[in-house]
Amino acid sequence: MADDLFYMLSIDALGAGDLRAFATQSGDPRIGLSINAEIKSNSVLKSVCGYGETFSEALHDLWRQLTEYEYVTEYVVMKAGTAQRRAVRWNGQGFKPHHEDDRTSEPSNG
Repeated sequence: MADDLFYMLSIDALGAGDLRAFATQSGDPRIGLSINAEIKSNSVLKSVCGYGETFSEALHDLWRQLTEYEYVTEYVVMKAGTAQRRAVRWNGQGFKPHHEDDRTSEPSNG
């Protein structure tokens, strides 16, 4: 239960908006949790939603996605598409700001 409180406070500190809980639309009684955050992988943003049979399981799944990355180049983007966009990366002890290259510039052709 102490982990749940730590996860909730850490997720709240990201400033990614409210934690939203929802019931899945499939036949099984599962809970989904989401925030306004995505995982940036190369040039693709992947949704982050935690799922579980209980709130705690869904929270742990959301936390895992925010802190365990498939590739070393991945990081978390909050509020993508807004002026409040922020990028962070979990370093094992906390979320640290992550510098994003200018996303609006076109690569030069020589």
